[in-house]
Amino acid sequence: MRAVELFCGAGGLSLGLRQAGIEVIYALDAWKEAVGVYRANIGVAHVADLNEIVELAPVLFDLRPDLIAGGPPCQDYSPAGKRIEGERSKLTTAYAMLISIVRPKWVLMENVPGVLNSTAWNYTQSILRNAGYGLTMRKLDAARYGVGQTRERLIVIGCLNEADGFLSDALLAAASLYPTSARDILGPAVGDTFYVHPRHMHKRRIWSSAGPAPTVRSTYARRVPPEYMRTATDVGSTSFPTELSRDQVSLLQGFPVNFDWSSVKVSDRDKMVANAVPIPLARAIAKVILDREHGATQPVLEREYTEWLRGRGMAQSTVDDVRTKTNRARRLLGGRILADPAVEIATLEGLTSFKDLPLKTQSALRVALRLHAQFRQEYPQASESKGVKRSKLT
Repeated sequence: MRAVELFCGAGGLSLGLRQAGIEVIYALDAWKEAVGVYRANIGVAHVADLNEIVELAPVLFDLRPDLIAGGPPCQDYSPAGKRIEGERSKLTTAYAMLISIVRPKWVLMENVPGVLNSTAWNYTQSILRNAGYGLTMRKLDAARYGVGQTRERLIVIGCLNEADGFLSDALLAAASLYPTSARDILGPAVGDTFYVHPRHMHKRRIWSSAGPAPTVRSTYARRVPPEYMRTATDVGSTSFPTELSRDQVSLLQGFPVNFDWSSVKVSDRDKMVANAVPIPLARAIAKVILDREHGATQPVLEREYTEWLRGRGMAQSTVDDVRTKTNRARRLLGGRILADPAVEIATLEGLTSFKDLPLKTQSALRVALRLHAQFRQEYPQASESKGVKRSKLT
């Protein structure tokens, strides 16, 4: 799979994609210092303004990427920045417009959950849906995906012609049962407690390394003020907490220890690290996408589907048979759930593996897919299922 990253920054998302096995063929950002860091560590990147759609669209179209990924600037949606939508929020819409022109099969966007309440996001998802993308939208905590910090982010994955929610269960299944701790990432050098400079003076500053660190921000590596006195929210003993180095903060975002930041000012490095998509989270999401692309996973049938079939007067044995046939058809489709039932049936009928089946079996699989499509139309919320299973590649 070949990918383009927009808003690449220092390259956290690109590194995660590459580690999962996706080839990043092109990257760009408007911040030239960040592009310089990307070039020094990852590869070719370009300085460009995403608002310049007329200039960028032909370039990206000629690249023919399978995936366009990016995290549009989130400060205008985030509590860490402005509380009203500003000029940068328009970049989210510009991102969707470029995608609708280039039309890669896959789309990946990372942002703060606050974007869901924005006017820009309403425009963005309308553009993507009108371009034919089914969307999976999930709030994920990076600590459940190998990142040593609590960092809730909205992940949007789109795929052409797919039904909404098509990867929700796979994303949830990829999460670990327990969150990753700061000590898991930083080792014993972090000690029992560590200091994090807060955005507000009354906020907690001392954290236990046995749990996830708080969300990495650009103020993270500031030193303990001489006049600091503990607050009721601080944890740990009265001993002096560890002051995290910038290298340790970078590790909490997943950047490798040999990542070269020498070309930028310390303040710029802090911003780049804080703005990056955590590399382990990016890698986990990329693996979910690749698994579905290769047909290695398929959605789990909804529990409500069973009740819906029973409500149609089917005996339990018939219900079980329909569910089995639905799973079999879905497996032949490589785990895909196509939004248009007619397209889904036509896609199934075009498969050699389907044509080789007895006519009676072919008919039963068509019926099963039509039933499941009707169920999804009547109960769209039920498609956000909770589990995922592996399919055989053969």
